[in-house]
Amino acid sequence: MKKSKKAEVESSARHAFEHVIRLASFGSRLAGTEGDAKSIDYMSQHFAKAGLKVEYDTFTAPSFIENEAKVLLSHQLRREFRVRAMLYSVPTDPEGVKGELVYAGLCRKEDFAKIDANGKIVMFSRTKDKDAFWEEVANAAKNGAKAVIMIDYNPWIFTATLESGYFDIQKRFLPVEPNPIPAVTINSNDGQYLLEQVSKGKVEATLIVDVKNEEKETKNVRATIEGGKKADEKILVIAHRDTANTPGANDNASGLATLIELAHILPNYQLDRSVELMAVGAEEELGSLGSYNYCKMHKNKLEKIKAVINVDMVAVGSKLKVITEGFWPDRGKLETSKEINKLLIEEANKLGYFAEYGICTFATSDEGRFIDTGVPASWLWKPDDPYYHSMEDTPDKVNPNDIKAVCEIVKNTVIKLAKA
Repeated sequence: MKKSKKAEVESSARHAFEHVIRLASFGSRLAGTEGDAKSIDYMSQHFAKAGLKVEYDTFTAPSFIENEAKVLLSHQLRREFRVRAMLYSVPTDPEGVKGELVYAGLCRKEDFAKIDANGKIVMFSRTKDKDAFWEEVANAAKNGAKAVIMIDYNPWIFTATLESGYFDIQKRFLPVEPNPIPAVTINSNDGQYLLEQVSKGKVEATLIVDVKNEEKETKNVRATIEGGKKADEKILVIAHRDTANTPGANDNASGLATLIELAHILPNYQLDRSVELMAVGAEEELGSLGSYNYCKMHKNKLEKIKAVINVDMVAVGSKLKVITEGFWPDRGKLETSKEINKLLIEEANKLGYFAEYGICTFATSDEGRFIDTGVPASWLWKPDDPYYHSMEDTPDKVNPNDIKAVCEIVKNTVIKLAKA
């Protein structure tokens, strides 16, 4: 391997953290939002600054803008609570939805045998290790609820989604019958207060949800480092650019910062295969819609992709995991590449970093769409970020040195994979 001066090929935790701060300052980067557009420009500029050819895959995705969401208690209580709309919730009328609060446990079908939800606002408790709550909201609507309020188990608010949680793109949005109803999340402290008041007697509330749902254009941003004698073959390193209506410092500005660092480092090496760095759009939408569209748009060239490494959420939490499999309720188990996984662990060990194998019990990230088409792929992830999909996913929680470590592990792995 031919290198330039050492100072030119080392990653920088300080620079990586600066990228995290800047990207998180854009606000929500959900597909089609202003923050998404700013992040497209930001990644494009930094890829170009590294001297790389920048290309785009343009596609449409469901976009969601939340202007306001709140719960008002009427009569003698007269309190107002800030809540967050679940992604893709329908709005209320400007005057809101009014109804009696009732608690439905986990909002399973059997929970409604114990209560009368008809014409009421149903509260339920969030289930752990789950981010899609279509089934719970559908159960409430079927039993006549006007709206739902999910109570988080954290003192901050998790941003839930009304998608189904299925791998099949065509089944990501399933009907809520007889009609869609507004759905929001409240934090544990405020939720407990509401439960205490309901336990004392009848509580009337008004839920106001001002949101906008529409299809918007977004992009995958791709930058190529041309290879040598096998330039037609490529190694992909990917990180999703969008967020779940949150600042997304760890999820996934940490991955984007890794891409930017690699864009400046990898061109200093003699690579036989080309390397493509991709800031993926719309991972949080429709189960990795950006990667799904990439595989669809480039289906005739997928056999030239020899490996995919996905970097998603790597700078908050404890141990770095190389994920061996993810599970989908309709697709079952998707296994990542044993060969790439082994190489990632080996390179981490050589560098003196700790990484271990792990699994994801409720989904895959972008790598899943590649695996589904037969492309070998792996996923680097720290699964225990308590601020995941919340407004607390801010730069102060991020460890910049974790990004540097991941960057070095991925760099060495890519260099080996790119050798003919």
